[in-house]
This record gives sequence, structure tokens and C-alpha cells, in this order.
Amino acid sequence: MPSTPSMAPYPLNNASNSSYMLLRVLFFRLVLGLQVESSLSMEIIAFWLWLQQGNGQVGYLQHIYSLGDNHFRAIVSSAKRFLEVLHFAFGGSEARSIPRSDFQNQAIEGISLYLNTICYEALEDLRESIEMNFVRNQMTYLRREAYGQSRTDRVPTASSV
Repeated sequence: MPSTPSMAPYPLNNASNSSYMLLRVLFFRLVLGLQVESSLSMEIIAFWLWLQQGNGQVGYLQHIYSLGDNHFRAIVSSAKRFLEVLHFAFGGSEARSIPRSDFQNQAIEGISLYLNTICYEALEDLRESIEMNFVRNQMTYLRREAYGQSRTDRVPTASSV
């Protein structure tokens, strides 16, 4: 939505802010629980923030958080589809010639606003940490595949004692 004073994102000042912590818990649930890619998880949360603000639903994120696994998975799936449609509509060169509706413009601008002003502030450190752990785990896996076991698991040979 356009960034009018009433639609401006609320600030996230520090980790003690309950909204800030809720975003982080939702991010973990998406990335670790459902194994949604971290950047897409941030976009989904930005989408939810945009919906919450646009509809005046103060407890919307808390409601999403409280959903059971099946309902949470369903709402995540719906958010992913919505974002895919937005990306598709504006991804290819032929799609750019298709006129955007006011709603599409508002959705893109609003989601981008929340992604850039709130999600990156609240979640970027988690995204980087998760991606670094993924890289470390992949390297460990590849090493085990190449050598048959981890170097730390090996029994010392007579020449190394």
C-alpha cells in the first residue's frame, strides 16, 4: 500500500519488542519448521505485515503464529502463491508490457516497504546465520562423502601419534 502516515510500517526498535520477537519466531517456524527458503520466508512475513496493516487486523500475525501445523502450512502456501503471481506478473519482459492494476501496484509497493523497513531489520541476522549453518553443514556432508567419515572421527595412525 502507499506509504501514507496511516499505512507507514510501525518501528521495530529492539529485541525486547514483542512484535520483533514474533517476527523472528514466525521466521524460524517458516525456515526450520517448513523448510521455506529464508529470503522467501522474509517476503511471506512482509506480505503478512502488509495484510495486517491494510486490513487493520492488529492481532493478525499473532493469529497466524497460533495456528496448528496444518493451518499454518495452508496459509503459508497461499502466501507463496500470491507472491509467485506477483513475481510472475512482473518477472519477464513480456509481462512488463501488461498494465498493472492499482491493487498490484499497492501490493508490490507495500510488501517491498515492509520487506525493506521491517523484515531486513528484524530478520537479516537470522537469515545470514541460517545460510552460514547451511553452508557449513553442506561442507561437512561433502567432506564425509569424499573421505567416508569426518576427519575428527578418524582414529590416529601410528605416524600421527
